[in-house]
Amino acid sequence: MPAWALKLGGSLEGAALLGPLLRLLAEQGQRLVIVPGGGRFAAEVRARQAALGLDEDAAHWLAIGAMEQYAETLRAMNQALRPVADVDSMAAAWAAGRLPLWMPVKLLREHAELPVGWQTTADSLALWFADYIGAEALILLKAAPKERADVDELAASGYVDSHFPELARKVRLKRLACFCIDELASLEQALRDRRLPASALLRVP
Repeated sequence: MPAWALKLGGSLEGAALLGPLLRLLAEQGQRLVIVPGGGRFAAEVRARQAALGLDEDAAHWLAIGAMEQYAETLRAMNQALRPVADVDSMAAAWAAGRLPLWMPVKLLREHAELPVGWQTTADSLALWFADYIGAEALILLKAAPKERADVDELAASGYVDSHFPELARKVRLKRLACFCIDELASLEQALRDRRLPASALLRVP
């Protein structure tokens, strides 16, 4: 199943360019699947974890549920997006000319090999999912620009979660890229050409 997975950062919610971005992604006609971030929904779980007495496991699954909340927000903004839970529903979305939007809870409940806790956030989950479906590449789309670097440096700065570098060295998928929302023209060109520019690639030492 050759595809590109694109993790859409939760920090993009409310950005003026989010609507045009979703139209761009839906109109490309590429084999693309969107992975939602957790954004403010996951941030609320993190902020209230101690007050609610949540253990790491409970907070972890609530944060994954937060990804689905953000996904519903995205779907409400663009009806071309279709929620999918597995490979079969993803293929059905493509066949119907729709853009698959991954709802992660079901599949992750069936595959419990990832560490539980805040060291494993939507970035690592997107990488795991992209590898699971045999994607050609994973693109991280963030709100804030960042100089491309190796994955260890990005984790150290908090730009990706702390488990991301370890997972990047384990998975078969080796084409990792990062864009910020101000680089939509470059992203559109990459989608059209089916080629990631060297300037967007992340290094996995």
